[in-house]
Parts: sequence; structure tokens; C-alpha cells
Amino acid sequence: MMSARVAGVVLLAAIVAASSVAAQLPPPPDTARLADTTVRADTALLAAQARLDTGIAPQLDQGRGVDAEIRSALFELLTDRWVPALDRMQWLHTSPVAFTDVQAVPELRDRRDLLFLLSQAYYRLGLSEPFRGIAQPLLESDPTARYGTLVQSQLLMDAYQRGEFERAVAMARAMAVETAPQAVRGLALLVTGLSAYELRDYVSARQAFAEAGRTGTPYADAAQYMEALTLLRSDTAQIGPALASMQALAQRATGPLGDQVRLTAAQLAYEAEQFDESARMAGAIGPASPLAPQAIFTRAWALYHAERLQDAADAFSEFARRFPQLPQHEESRLMAAQALLELERTADAGAMFQEVADSANRQVEALRTRRPEITAELARRLVDGRAAGLLFIADPTTGKTLVLEDADGLDWSVLAGALTDTAALLPRAVPPRVVALDAVEARVDSVLGFAESTAPPARPLDAPVDAPVSYALPVSSETLPRRLFFTPVSASPNRAAFARTAHSVYESDVAVALASYRLADARAAQARQVALLEALRNSLTDAELEQMLARLSAARDSIEAIASDLDRNADWVRRMFAAQLEFTRTLAGENRRMVDSVRTHLAGTLEPSEASALEYEAQTASTYQRIADLIEAALEGAIARHPAFAMRDSTRAHAARIAALVDETRSALGSALAAIDDELGRLRAGDSDRVLAMRAALSEADQRRAAAEAQLASVVRAELDARADEVIALLRRDTEAAEFGAASAAFFQALEAQRAIGTDHGSTSNGVLPQYRNGGAPARTPPRED
Repeated sequence: MMSARVAGVVLLAAIVAASSVAAQLPPPPDTARLADTTVRADTALLAAQARLDTGIAPQLDQGRGVDAEIRSALFELLTDRWVPALDRMQWLHTSPVAFTDVQAVPELRDRRDLLFLLSQAYYRLGLSEPFRGIAQPLLESDPTARYGTLVQSQLLMDAYQRGEFERAVAMARAMAVETAPQAVRGLALLVTGLSAYELRDYVSARQAFAEAGRTGTPYADAAQYMEALTLLRSDTAQIGPALASMQALAQRATGPLGDQVRLTAAQLAYEAEQFDESARMAGAIGPASPLAPQAIFTRAWALYHAERLQDAADAFSEFARRFPQLPQHEESRLMAAQALLELERTADAGAMFQEVADSANRQVEALRTRRPEITAELARRLVDGRAAGLLFIADPTTGKTLVLEDADGLDWSVLAGALTDTAALLPRAVPPRVVALDAVEARVDSVLGFAESTAPPARPLDAPVDAPVSYALPVSSETLPRRLFFTPVSASPNRAAFARTAHSVYESDVAVALASYRLADARAAQARQVALLEALRNSLTDAELEQMLARLSAARDSIEAIASDLDRNADWVRRMFAAQLEFTRTLAGENRRMVDSVRTHLAGTLEPSEASALEYEAQTASTYQRIADLIEAALEGAIARHPAFAMRDSTRAHAARIAALVDETRSALGSALAAIDDELGRLRAGDSDRVLAMRAALSEADQRRAAAEAQLASVVRAELDARADEVIALLRRDTEAAEFGAASAAFFQALEAQRAIGTDHGSTSNGVLPQYRNGGAPARTPPRED
């Protein structure tokens, strides 16, 4: 019975020990399952890292970054956002590190492409000096680049526009080689001729115009026209050949240039005293043509000298009705009255002469008394509307101003070609255009706020030839200011002063536009910064973050509770094993004492088998004793290595770290919210440092522009005053002529009355106004082409 109890205790201890040892040994490896577990663990780790890494930083590639900036600037240029494009390119051009470490990759744009686009922006905005500063070094660095020819053409146009005619001639001759593209060669030859014309080198000018005419480009007609004018300018006796050339060109020329050719041919025919031919060619210009004013005026004078007095009176009256703003208005009315006087319609002529005298006197008085008011207001409006250049167009009433297009390189296809490496960029072949009265008048009316001029209706076609012509044309408040625009430029240094000051105003306009854009960009950046800070603050104080922190705190508390439960369970296991071990040792000791007692009482009488059994029982009791000692020694290690108890310490460490992180997060959150609130308060209370700097730059640019505008207004007002003096002198001359004509009409009326009652003492033919019989004809010397 005792042996059975000892055997049960030993069995229980063996089971406990086997369990403890088994808990310490790893399970046999399963290779397939282990590999799958590793893959899943790696995938989970990568997914966790991807979720945590919300700010992935791409690899730095400066070449592609510069390429992207250049392409963005090109897109802005193509969408007519010139100021943002200029700001972007100036920043990129002045950046000290923009083009460092940029490898030469053929597909990427480099500094030369940036310089080309920057030069086009300057060229488009009319900034000559910055354009030269970029284009000239670009051309010198690589004249064979795909945009070299285009930049060279633009530099040629810039030199011509600036009046650097010697430089323009040298550049044009270098471009007008036989191997040059046809459009380039035609443009170069035309500019060579125009520059030589301005330099009074008429032989070279004619030669260049003749070569340009043979190129067959759109410049051919303009070149032939200028060749005829140059011939006449070099020798005034060459009216016949010049007229023949103009007549031949008029057969094929169309559009405004065709009308200009016909008008010039009509004026040359008038100079050659071919009055019928002059009237015919001037009449071929339609009434809606931009050159209709000078055509009607030339035709009227030709008809008058051809002795077609009624037609001349009608033509002069049509001019007076349609163009009251032109300086020849009173002259045309006087000549219409003179034609009526020679037609012996003395009553109509006298009334007309008197009306012209009264009208001219009223205009002189109005201009004398209101000139300071008129010129000051006109100067202000012209400067504000950036239209002061209208004052310095070389006589738009004659249409003698030809303009070469300077928009080469500004077409979207040309700009887009900057990103191709296959084709060279060439200037566009655009024929010169005529700056005529209608374009100038429309611009004047839009800037000055004048209503569209409404001329009295023309004489009906079915009206009798001898029907009286009405000249009841009151001088409105708009007539005098408008007339100042179409009076020829005064003989003063105002034109040169205007060129200087107008350029300063334009540069200041661009500077103000850039400063305004940069200020708006800085303010938008500050607004975006405020919005981002507000969004960040809202995200930091979001309820989800608080819920997450609460869940972390709850998880920490749960971990602490589990750790406490594990500690209690560990104590329970220790007590349970301690009781079992004590009980086992007690039984083993009793068995050993019993064996010793049996040996003592039965000494000498035991059989060998009995002695062996007692020895076996003693050894068994010792084994139980050793097992108990072994279990007691391994108990703490077994408990510590058990998964539940082993994770207790790591769980407790995690709980401590979670607690520390929660505390740190709350502290960092408070600090971040305080910093965000401080920054928001600073941004809402006032402007950032960048905005303040941009505001100061804009204020400085505005001050420079105001000073340039004041200087330009002074020049414009001086020119208007000079023209007002000329208009007053012209009106006084017209007044004297009208008074003379009225007196002549009264004299002939008196003779007619005497003849009617039979008291005529002699016949006297109606006379003419000496000022206008010969003095009113168009100038015999063709005006200079500008």
C-alpha cells in the first residue's frame, strides 16, 4: 500500500517534470509552413512600412527638374501668360544652382533653350535692351543653332526700329546670302533698302529693293513700291518712270498696299499734270478703304485742275462731310466754295465762305481759351491709355507709314519648335502693312472715349447736279482734340524725347506687372500656408486621434491587468508545486525510514531476494527525492519560459513604451498646436516677410512708373501745344482765305445785280483764291517712308 502511494506520487512528479521539460523544447521544424510564415511576415512588415512612410522622397534629378521648368514656361508663353512665364524664366536664369550637375541628355532642355524662350518673352514685351542682352550672346555662342536664324532676324528688326541703320545694313547684308532661305533673304534685302533709304544712300537702296523684288517673297510688292519712291527721291525729274512703275504695280497689288500704290500713282500723275489720270486712279480707291480720305482729297484737286468744277465741288464737299477732324477740312470747304464761285453760283459760294470764316473763328477762339484744358486732358488720357505714340505716326492721313511685322517667333508653332531638334526656326514671311487713318482713328476714339464720328450723309446719287451743297457742320467738343492727332508732327525735338520717355514708361509697366504678379503669388502662397496650417490643426485635434489615444490607454490598462493576472497564476503554480514536492519528499523519507527499520529488525534473516527488494525500495525513495529537487530547481525557469509568462515581460515593456509614447504624443501635440496657433496668429495679423518684400518692390515700381508717366505727359503736352499753335495758324489762314472769298462773292453778286438792272460797266470773270489755286496741291516730293 505504501509502495502504491509512492508510485502515484512519483508518476505525478514525472508527468509535471515531463511537461516542464517539454515546454522548454522547440517543436520539430516544418519547412513549408515556416517558409509560408516568413513570407507572410515579410509582406506584413512591408505593408506596415508603406503605411507609415507617407512622405516618400523621389530621387533628385536636376536635369529633369530644369526641363520641367522650361516646358512650364513654354506652356505659359503659348497660353499668352507672358508675365508668369517671364517671372519663372528670370528666376531660373538667375538661380546659381539651377544648371549645376545637369548632365547633357539630348531629350532634356538646357540653358540655351531657356535663353531662347527668355529672349522671345523680352521681344514680345518690347524690352529691347534685355532682349539684346540675352539674344546677342546666345547668337554668338552658337550661330548655327536651330533658332539662330530667327534670333538674327529679330536682332535685325530691333536694330532697324531703334534707328541704328548702319548696324542694320551690316547685319542684313550678312544675312542676304544666296544660300539663305528665301524668306530670310527677302527680309534682309528689304531692311537693307529701308535702312539705306533712311541713310540717303539711294543707289544702294534701289539695288536692295530691286533684289528683294526678285525674291518673290511677300516683300516683293513693297520692295517695288519703295524702289519707285527711291527713284523719285534720288531724282525728282524721274516722275515718268516712277509713275509707270506704280501703274504697273497697281495692276496686281491688292489690299491696303494696293490702295497705297494707287494713291501714290495718283499723286505722281497729279505732279505730272496728268489730272484726268490722277482722278481716275484716286477714284479707283473705294470709299471704305483706309486710304479713302487722301484719295478723295487728291481726286478733288485733280478734278479742279481738270476744270471739272462741279465734280470737284462734290468731291471737296464729300471730304468735308466725312472727315471734319482732318486739318484739310476747312481747305476742302474753301475749295468747294471756290468751285461754286467759278460756276457762278455766287450766293451759295458767299454763304459757304462766310460759314467757313465763322467756323474757323469759333475754333480759334475755343482753342485759345481752352487749350490748357484740352492739352492737359488729352495728355493724361494718352499716357493713361498708353497711346501717346499715336501722336508721332508720320501723317496717317496719307497712309505713307509702312510697318514691318516684328512678331517673328511669337507664333505658337514657332515657340513650340523650340522643343524640337529636327528643324531650324525661321522668321515668318509677312508683307508690310499700311498704318492708315481708320486704324489710328479707332484707337484714338477708344482711348479718349470719343463717340464714333457720324458724318452727314453724302449727296444722293439722284440729286440734281446743281443742287445746293449744305455745309452746316457745327464744330463739336470732340473736333478740336481729334484734329490735334491728325496734324503733322511738329518740327521740334518732341519725337526724340517721346522715344526715350515712352520706353521708360513701358519698362516700368513691365516692372509693375512683374511686381504685381510676384506680390499676388506671395499672397496666394501665404493664403495656402494659412489653409494648410488650419487643416493641420484640425487634423491634430480630430476626434479620431483622441479615440486612438484613448484606445491606446485602454490597451495599456488591459495589458497591466493581464500582467497582474499572470503574476497571480504564477504564484498559484508555485504554491501548488511546492505542496506536491513537500508531500513527495515526505513520502520518500517515510519509505526510506521504513526500509531502514525492516533491515534493522530482520538483519541476518533476510533472503537475498528480500534484501534486493529492500535495496530497490531504498533506491526508489532516493530517486523520488532527486526528482523533487530537480523539479524544485527547474520550476522558476519553466514558468519563466512558458509562452504566457514569457510574453508577460515583453507585454509589460510594451505597455510602458505605449504609456511613454502616449505621454510624449500628448506633449508633442500640445507643443504643435501651440506652434501652429502662434504661426496662424502671426499670418492672420499681418503679411509674411516675403509678402512685405514684394509689396515694397511693387511700391517702388509704382513710384518709378509715376515719375516716367509724368515725364511722358510733359512731352506729350508740349507736342499738343505745338500742334495747337499750328492749328491756330492754319485756321487763321483759312479765315483770311474765307473772308477774301466772301468779299469776292459779294463783289460778283454786286456785279450780277448791276448787270441785272443794266448798269454793268464791264465783264469780269470770277477769280480764284490765290492761296489755294496752286498751294493746295499734294506735295511734289514724296513723304519719307517710316
